[in-house]
Amino acid sequence: MCKNFQHLRDQMIINEQMQFHQIVDVVIAPFDSYNKLVFVGNYNNSQNAVAAIEFYKVSFYDVVIIMREISFDESEPIIRYKELRKYLDDVNISYENDMIDESPLMAAPIFVARNVA
Repeated sequence: MCKNFQHLRDQMIINEQMQFHQIVDVVIAPFDSYNKLVFVGNYNNSQNAVAAIEFYKVSFYDVVIIMREISFDESEPIIRYKELRKYLDDVNISYENDMIDESPLMAAPIFVARNVA
């Protein structure tokens, strides 16, 4: 899934608060919000997704985009994340989920993206 969206790297995003962000990576991350925050902190320190996720020993994962806030002052850039599914929804790219395994163990389903015209 990450491989299919590497073309998003280096693209710019403007959020609702008119803040500019640059996508720096599309990576596998922990599934839950708390561990995603720990992961992003680790990623910020190491700049390496593999090193950042080493602490996580659970079998449930998600795919996220890692973004760097573009600041026009001298402050340190802020690293943020957004779930890939949410990002695709925000930019009007739909995904089909009819291939999802319905088992309760399938925490982070994989979707096939299609551009909506």
